[in-house]
Amino acid sequence: MIPGVSSRLENEIKELYVKKKFKGDRSGLNRVKVEVHDPPRRKNAVFQGASFFASFAEDQQYISKAEWQESGAKVFFKR
Repeated sequence: MIPGVSSRLENEIKELYVKKKFKGDRSGLNRVKVEVHDPPRRKNAVFQGASFFASFAEDQQYISKAEWQESGAKVFFKR
């Protein structure tokens, strides 16, 4: 939801194409369509992902606060 990030990302991708793929020839951009989509409902994407995970995850996939406080990030490797 950062203002201007989609146009910046689009410009940076185009510059990478020019530099890496077209060896500095900007006319190559006429053959490739680069477009970054940023729909307004993307602000809900994190909630939707968490909601999906919560709906389908089994109990052993959750990490309790106590487990996290005891082990920290190492708890991921114990399972």
